[in-house]
Amino acid sequence: AIISIIVLIVCSAGCYLFITQRAQLDRFDASLHNKKYKEAKELYEKLMDSQKTEADSIILAKVESIYNVYYKGNRTIEKAVAELDNLLMIKSNVKEEINEMKELFALIAESEKDYEKGKEAYEEGKLKNSIVYYGKVIKKDRNYKSAQSALKKISNEYRKEQIKLAQEYVEEDDYDNAIKIMYNYLKLLSNDKVALEKLQEYKSKKLDLNILDIQDNIDVCTKKNDYVEAIKTVKNA
Repeated sequence: AIISIIVLIVCSAGCYLFITQRAQLDRFDASLHNKKYKEAKELYEKLMDSQKTEADSIILAKVESIYNVYYKGNRTIEKAVAELDNLLMIKSNVKEEINEMKELFALIAESEKDYEKGKEAYEEGKLKNSIVYYGKVIKKDRNYKSAQSALKKISNEYRKEQIKLAQEYVEEDDYDNAIKIMYNYLKLLSNDKVALEKLQEYKSKKLDLNILDIQDNIDVCTKKNDYVEAIKTVKNA
């Protein structure tokens, strides 16, 4: 009977301790959820070492939540960073991860500026500049999909503009400048299949034109019986 009573007391004490510890973690979780960071800091310091691993997981979930709320458009970067700074006040073991998220938001801040510059450049008719700025928008930026959509549209406009300019040179048999225009365009958008095809077309036509010039030179030399010069022309070609 005495042993049974002792076992019952020990079990009761263990259950009480477990419930108390669980309650502490729940309070800590609730404090973070309600943005009571000072209270969360105090609760974290009172947790047992065995509990802090779970508490760290709760903090990491909060960090991810801060980003997700930003991405959905419900929080500015400034407010997100302020919340991360509040999390850094807690003496947790995940400060490195929190700082990494702050670094990401710093990159996103620059990305958002590029997105706005891309819009401004397009409104001013500066298609090339607009493409450059939109191309700098990173995937973690909530504007990324919009930037990609704008980039596709503007790239098509810019390609048509550049091909039209190149065709004006082609009409004058100036393939060097036509090729140069397409090369410059492809420096900006290297995977554009239409531009690549145009570049190859201009190169082929330039080659055909060069071959015709060579043939004409050879014909002139042979009519003059200047076979040495004709052979030299072939060798140079």
